[in-house]
Amino acid sequence: MAHRNARGVSLFELLLALSILTIVASFALPAMSAWLEQVRHEATRDLLLTHIKAARTLSIARRQTVVLCPLDDQGCGEDWSNGWQIRDPANDELLLRHGELPPGLRLRWNRPTAITYRHNGTSTGLNGTLSLCSAKGKELSRITINNQGRARALAARNDASCLE
Repeated sequence: MAHRNARGVSLFELLLALSILTIVASFALPAMSAWLEQVRHEATRDLLLTHIKAARTLSIARRQTVVLCPLDDQGCGEDWSNGWQIRDPANDELLLRHGELPPGLRLRWNRPTAITYRHNGTSTGLNGTLSLCSAKGKELSRITINNQGRARALAARNDASCLE
């Protein structure tokens, strides 16, 4: 019977590789966390922009007024961070609903009322801005809506729009 040389990894080599991997992971984790937060913020902004455009499209397609407002159990609420909904105010029909924002994000609308789209797709009132904010009050991005009802995403400004 012939002897074979069995090659493997010693316990010392395995522990050394694991400790190097742990050190590298400890450096990568904070950068990964910031990147994950950025992805979460961008996804929320894009989803909100899509729903704003959907509300405008629904108002044109149905040829009637449609409201985009904060989510509440009884209808339109006050706090956008609880989520948002698209409603038909004529018969109080819920057309679309989105639940709470991801943890660490808040949404602030700079107008006292909900976003209302008329039958022709124009918005009522003045131009408005929805600011997506961090829990610390830093504005991450903003969505502006003009009187024609068109919405667009903009970069954050360093002002006090997210502070209460």
